[in-house]
Amino acid sequence: MADGFRTECIAVASATLAWYDWLVTLPEEVQWIWTFSRKRGFVASLIYISARYLPLVQWVVKWYSPTTFVVCEAVDWISLLVMIVAQLAVSAFSALRVFALSGRNKPLSAVTFILWATPSLYTLVVLGQANFISLPGPHSGSSSCAWLNNLGDGILDILLMATYISTSLAELMVIIVTWKSTYRLWRAQRDLGLPCRLTTVLLRDGSIYFMLVFIPNILNLIAYVLPPLFPNSDWIVYLIMQEFINISDET
Repeated sequence: MADGFRTECIAVASATLAWYDWLVTLPEEVQWIWTFSRKRGFVASLIYISARYLPLVQWVVKWYSPTTFVVCEAVDWISLLVMIVAQLAVSAFSALRVFALSGRNKPLSAVTFILWATPSLYTLVVLGQANFISLPGPHSGSSSCAWLNNLGDGILDILLMATYISTSLAELMVIIVTWKSTYRLWRAQRDLGLPCRLTTVLLRDGSIYFMLVFIPNILNLIAYVLPPLFPNSDWIVYLIMQEFINISDET
């Protein structure tokens, strides 16, 4: 019960951060994203909107208190499917970044997307073999439900570690591509006294974001003591949205 309460507090704090960031960056978002202009790119705008709003939709759905088992099952399914699509949107963001910085290298971008999408595959595998069970709700007249794992904890641990390895490799690939493509250009522009604001944003924001995701995954592989930090986490989405806005401001 204590672990559940602590997890719920962290979840509420993460959702609050996501909503606050949405309010703070809304003017820039309307200016740069919602126009769907050809200059900004429809695909990039669509990825931004999916990664930004689907986690918010997920939290709204999860806050609903179902009154029957059927409604509870439907709410959980909707929440999980929204989470998977949000994960895939973040995977597409990473692949699009590699595609742009690697000289339109399609195989490298595809590998990045596949590796980064392993959390979504993990979720689908777990849900595909799990059973729904009914539980008493926290309030009078409410209903609760949960997934009952049929694979066994050992197999789940192996699958979870595989997702850590895959996402760590994807993050490392993005970091290497970012530095290889932008550091020399940034240093040359700086030495010549030329403005390099866009290059700085690509180098700084990209490095910070992917290192903040890469380091916890490595710690998970070493000690296996931290909770999963999949790309759908609200604080990771917050970093992605900030980079989208910063790049738009400089282009």
